[in-house]
Order: sequence, then C-alpha cells, then structure tokens
Amino acid sequence: MGCWHIYLGILFYKQFPNWGFISIIIAFINIVLWLIYIGISIKTFIEITRTKSFQNVHGILLLTTVSTQSIVLLLNTISEEFPDIINLSLLFLGFGFYLVCVFFILFRYIKNTWSIERDWNNTNCILHGALSISGVACFITGIISIDIIRWIWRAALIIFIVVEAIELLRLFRRIKQF
Repeated sequence: MGCWHIYLGILFYKQFPNWGFISIIIAFINIVLWLIYIGISIKTFIEITRTKSFQNVHGILLLTTVSTQSIVLLLNTISEEFPDIINLSLLFLGFGFYLVCVFFILFRYIKNTWSIERDWNNTNCILHGALSISGVACFITGIISIDIIRWIWRAALIIFIVVEAIELLRLFRRIKQF
C-alpha cells in the first residue's frame, strides 16, 4: 500500500490551512483503505503461518508497519490533540506488524536454502525504513520517551548498515556471477 495519499493529506494540512477539511476527508478515506488493507494483510499472515509458506516472504510485508505508522502521522498532523490511547494502540499495532514481518523474513532465510544473488529481495530494504518511520511516529505523538525513540533509531541505523552491507555483497556477487 503506497502512502502517497497520506502524505498528500499532511501536505494539504500544512500548506493550505484554510482547506483543512480536505485533509480530514483524505484522512477518512485513508483510514477506510488502511482498514481494508490491514484486514487482507492479517488474513495473509494467517495463511502464511497456516501453510508454513515462508519461502517467498520478503520486505513488502513491512508495508503493514509503514502504513500503520503513516496513519499515526496523518492523524497527529490534522488533529493537535489526538487521543493518546489511539496513538498508543496504533503505535503498538505498527510495532507488532514489524515484529511479525521480521520473524517471517528471518524464518525464511534461516530455514530455507537461499542464494544472495537470486533470493535476496530489494524490498528487504524496508526493514530499516519501517523502523525509522516508527521512530518518527513515536516522536510526533509525543507520548513515547525520547530515550526509547533514540533506541528505535539506533536499531534502525544498525539494521540499515546490515541491510546495505548485504546489498553491497549482493552487488559484487551478482556482478561476478552474471
């Protein structure tokens, strides 16, 4: 699920304050689309678990985290006093999606034989992006301690370094192989 429409809502709110109602309409549409997307995603997660079909999972699953945290960003942009309980619930849901997806991805690469040249997906780069946007969402809500946010961003940095090192290794191996 692309998040361009969420950022459109934020842009409208920030750049055209007199047209704030458009951001509210965009937010409502986004929440409906997000609920549909999350419903489909949860059914897919259940199916992956039930059939143990981890061999094809990759970073695209992490869009569940990105979309959830993007909703947090939008709602906290258009509403200065968005309820903490909803913020906290959405943040935890986003982190829950992150953990489930990381588990699926790690399980794939630990339990199956694979080749970095053929089996590492470009979408695995979302591993650090999803954690980074989670840190931003935590910061924007103002309900999470800055120390926790720093740990989230440190983890995102470490994951960024690891993923990009894998990408460099993949580059050299693909050049050599092909």
